Amino acid sequence: MNELFELLRHDIFTDAQEYRDRVRRVKDLVAELALKDSTQKDTLHTRYREAAKSLHEVEGEVEIDSDAIVSISDDPGAYVQAWVWVSDEEAGISRKDASLD
Repeated sequence: MNELFELLRHDIFTDAQEYRDRVRRVKDLVAELALKDSTQKDTLHTRYREAAKSLHEVEGEVEIDSDAIVSISDDPGAYVQAWVWVSDEEAGISRKDASLD
């Protein structure tokens, strides 16, 4: 990160080649930072999914996919997408009375 700030701090370049080199390096550093951020998010999301599975998953009632959406909250925690089973009876639905397309 310090290298990125140093590259951006200089606004006078001695020649066009130096300018191109600095722009190329800035692009590379930004890409590296984006990858690092993405990797950290993937790790956090995986940990939240695993915690949700161990705490809340009940086969056939509450299920959490390995790629479930994770929404990290401003409060200390996250929402993890889950599948919740609801029977026709619980929903007050009769299959012979309703068209289920």
